[in-house]
Amino acid sequence: MRTGIALLMAALVTSAWAQNVNEKLPWLGGAGATLCDKWLEVREKKASVLAFGLEGWILGYVSGAVHGSFPNEETYVLSNYTESDVFGRVDSYCREHRSDMLVQAALVIVADMLESSASRIRKELNKR
Repeated sequence: MRTGIALLMAALVTSAWAQNVNEKLPWLGGAGATLCDKWLEVREKKASVLAFGLEGWILGYVSGAVHGSFPNEETYVLSNYTESDVFGRVDSYCREHRSDMLVQAALVIVADMLESSASRIRKELNKR
């Protein structure tokens, strides 16, 4: 019950922050429209409801994008990555692109993870 309330609060808070960014892409809503600058600010606080919501959005986006690319191989493709790896990559991207939206950071992170995983898979296949 508490988790459900926390998730609801996170969704409401992230939606409120994202409304200001919707001028750039009015069709994009929710946490993905949050600016990287806000991501970094919230990540410093760590225990906030907004941080929980944004981090959950990133993990959901990454796992959904990878699953969409490799529907039968999601676990294998993501096996070399941890939550910390994903958040660290988003943090790095956002430090360099503070005015970008979180969805832009997520897209770059997913592309990087898929490229890295593809290289690893190719090497393993060549060993056979």
